[in-house]
Amino acid sequence: IRVNAINPTTVKPTSLEQYHLYEEDLEEFYAKYEQLHPLHGRNSTAEEQARTIMFLASPAASFITGQCVKVDGGYSLYRSKVVTDSMGH
Repeated sequence: IRVNAINPTTVKPTSLEQYHLYEEDLEEFYAKYEQLHPLHGRNSTAEEQARTIMFLASPAASFITGQCVKVDGGYSLYRSKVVTDSMGH
């Protein structure tokens, strides 16, 4: 038995967007987080997240287990830098 997971970033669109809920708040939220993804300067798509899941479930990943793959466009690197900088390191 293999167990793997993904740790996604903000994904656009969301189900809230489909139903036109909180549209103004969502646009502000997306705009803020787009700037925090150093790889592309945009939010992720559901397709990008799904491709990672498909890879982890495929024979190509048969020797990968117990992993949580960050699919976040580099956001976790940015966040780590902010935390480190705030600690004076």
